Amino acid sequence: GILTEHRNVVNFIYSFNKRLNLTEDECTLQQSSFTFDAFVEEVHATLLTGGKVILPRNEQVKDVKSLFELVENHKVTILSCSPFILSQFNDLKPMKSVKNITSSTDSLKKEYYSNIIKHSKIYNLYGPTECTVCSTCYECSNSESISIPIGKPFANYTIYLLDKDRSLVPIGVPGEVYISGEGVARGYLNNSKLTEERFIDNPFMIDRNTADRSMTDRKMYKTGDIARWLPDGNIEFLGRGDLQVKIRGYRVELGEVVSQLLSHELVKEAVVIVKEDEKMNKYLCAYYSAEEELTVKKLREHMAKELPEYMIPAYFVRLDNIPLTLNGKIDKSALPEPYSYINTGSEYEAPRNEIEEVLVKLWQGVLKINGSIGINDNFFELGGNSLKLVDLASSINKIFQLEISLMHILKSTTIKEISKYIIGRYEEDTNAEFILLNKLRTKKLFCFPPVAGYGLIYRELSSSLEDYSLYSFNYIEDEDKIEKYIEIITNIQPDGEYALLGYCIGGRLAFKVARELEKRGHKVSNVIILDGYRQLEKNPPSKEEIQQYKAKLSKSIDEDKKYVMFKEEILHKTISYYKYCGELLDEGSIAANIHLVKAQEADTNITQAKGWDEAATGCYTTYEGFGQHNEMLEAGFAEKNADIITNILSSLLPVWR
Repeated sequence: GILTEHRNVVNFIYSFNKRLNLTEDECTLQQSSFTFDAFVEEVHATLLTGGKVILPRNEQVKDVKSLFELVENHKVTILSCSPFILSQFNDLKPMKSVKNITSSTDSLKKEYYSNIIKHSKIYNLYGPTECTVCSTCYECSNSESISIPIGKPFANYTIYLLDKDRSLVPIGVPGEVYISGEGVARGYLNNSKLTEERFIDNPFMIDRNTADRSMTDRKMYKTGDIARWLPDGNIEFLGRGDLQVKIRGYRVELGEVVSQLLSHELVKEAVVIVKEDEKMNKYLCAYYSAEEELTVKKLREHMAKELPEYMIPAYFVRLDNIPLTLNGKIDKSALPEPYSYINTGSEYEAPRNEIEEVLVKLWQGVLKINGSIGINDNFFELGGNSLKLVDLASSINKIFQLEISLMHILKSTTIKEISKYIIGRYEEDTNAEFILLNKLRTKKLFCFPPVAGYGLIYRELSSSLEDYSLYSFNYIEDEDKIEKYIEIITNIQPDGEYALLGYCIGGRLAFKVARELEKRGHKVSNVIILDGYRQLEKNPPSKEEIQQYKAKLSKSIDEDKKYVMFKEEILHKTISYYKYCGELLDEGSIAANIHLVKAQEADTNITQAKGWDEAATGCYTTYEGFGQHNEMLEAGFAEKNADIITNILSSLLPVWR
């Protein structure tokens, strides 16, 4: 425990708020535990300006997308996050309300904020808890070199860079970081020896004529960090000067990790080193010698008896002997890479289906393992950690078009368990008559599928429709399908004005449902058709056309392996829908407004003379959409088309014919 005084905190808050120009209009997000010093920055700094603090649930803090939604919904203006979380935000769309973002706990890299900095100021903060939250601050730019400086001291802090004799080092020369000033804490709780070692007399401030100076002026904290002065007065952080390292933002003493590993009765020798993956994220790798090989599970269980999760090595490698140099030191260059076969203790079982084959390849990529991975192997026992868990979840969501959460993978740590979940989600989504693709909101939009017959196609679109719950229908094969669609819609939204949308031939189904709703006395405000034409004459497909379409679809499913297990079901539903639309006539008109959003280089059939304009007794409007026909709902185009849809439903666009 660190004995931080109230005046230390008051000084930091004053300095921090002044540096970032915080006002009473600020809104921030509390993510840190109250036992972590960042809590002061997130809560006290904002409250003492008269601002607002949002308190999320624990599970929301662990999921970047949930955090993003909180930021958007509550119009957060200042955000504190680690460099890794910052990099996750960098891959999402801009956070329009956020003016300032502070990053600390680990090294910051320019690529982590390259997109965010276009809309928000990014500050790189540095400082040990012993000096109250943070001691230096640097406002980042997009013109940084590889290394991002940690900046200059906050108000009432002084930074010294000293050599081994505690003499000041010149510009450009590495030295150990010493901190003095009003942020320096009293010392360590019940640990006077360590307090004397780290909180030392400040030779640059002690003077017989300055007896009235405060203790924090007369003491300085020895950090163990190495840095150097840059010519412009900023400080560049270079690393640790001892065996203390930072892993995922936590300070770790390698000696403690080695000691716990050696306490295992079968381990004779051990060494723990810090390594970096291709993203320069640090992780621990343990090498040990033992008479017999121990499973990762047993070693992790042993380490967890005394150490927190972040201090448990990602990899355990058994060697006959720890390699030494000629002078008896550990030869780190002779230590093998840990990515070969890892003994998890689980019985090997090969992938049983295409989904498990895809998951094995994902795990091999994320974990950098070239050897075999069985479906019973545990993700964390293969070297996984919380950072790699985020990469895995992101890859699964992207490839399988799911929203699998980090918490679910934490519970399902084997390929067999995750595969079971994915198959269950697919069966649930494909057997359901509709799916709610985003959050429950007051405003609702009901969407009808294209010829593929499944509502999952609207997943990208749903994430960009912030003000609407998007209910996406699958194609219902029953004869009374229109009756069922209406029943579902009115159960979800008993009254009010209905908004319907359909992509391609889904637009025709939306028109049919809208017409029936109006016949029953319901009011439909808008029918939005994404690049779909109107059919006034029956055009049933021939047997040859059906066979050609089926063969094309079958080939596509075979190439995209993740849907192979559901191939027959997909073919049956799609062909059934294909035949139905050939017989469907888009006769009559509706009082609702009809909006046609055309694809780039739209087919001439889309805007033929006897088209949707004659089907609307209300307003008929056309818009130039984004992407070719097959691209309109894909990432990169769906967001732009969502803006058009939002403006249509908000009546913000002018009307033209």
